[in-house]
Amino acid sequence: MLRIATIGLVAAATSLPAVLSAQTLAFADVWMGGPLDSIYNVEYERVQRACRGRGDACYAAELDGTPVRLAPVYDAPDAGREPVGWIAAQLRPRGQWPYAALVFQGADGQEVTLLDDLGDWGYGTTLALAEHRTDWLRPWLLEEPGGYWLSMEGGRGYGVVDGPYGVEGRLWRLGPVESASGTLSAGVYMIVGVEGGTVSLRAEIPQDMDCGGADDVAPGPEPETHRIPAEALLDAGGRPTVEVAYPKGC
Repeated sequence: MLRIATIGLVAAATSLPAVLSAQTLAFADVWMGGPLDSIYNVEYERVQRACRGRGDACYAAELDGTPVRLAPVYDAPDAGREPVGWIAAQLRPRGQWPYAALVFQGADGQEVTLLDDLGDWGYGTTLALAEHRTDWLRPWLLEEPGGYWLSMEGGRGYGVVDGPYGVEGRLWRLGPVESASGTLSAGVYMIVGVEGGTVSLRAEIPQDMDCGGADDVAPGPEPETHRIPAEALLDAGGRPTVEVAYPKGC
């Protein structure tokens, strides 16, 4: 399905609630592409022609790294305000195969790399959210340039595919973490419940994500359910340390 930008919902980046609940974690799956697809194809073919028979240094010198604007960014959830900048994609050299980074391009000339590599952007990107309101997202990845907002109505090369959604009922890659029953090793877990500041989870089983063939697997014993504090899913700054386990689906 989607690539991950590991960045959940807290009251503010530097102010965690007194009792933290994993119910406050929120994510959204977004698509970023649009003009990036055609620009990548055209630029790749142009650089290939210009550098045929030459080394990697030629590809790095020839590649046009001008950021491609995908969506406006605002300093408040109000589309009536002037944008403070844009989320943009920037082609960068890697040998003879360019790749795309996600950058913030400020109206004042500021430029901040948000994701060094978008990977296969056709699958989309999962953003963890520092805050969300009706029709608006404040992703963690926009905290560094200024805690900025994206409209859920999308942009020239951006749109919300799913969300906001929480952690319950989904598979997540996490760990190692301390639970009431001991240390859980790093791995993939299904979060089966959230109550107050406690998260209930268990190891994944084939039936959690039926990619064909799961019905052929004889059901085993139900994995043990573990309980961990919700804070174990966050770093000291309140950013989630969990990742969607299978971002590209089956």
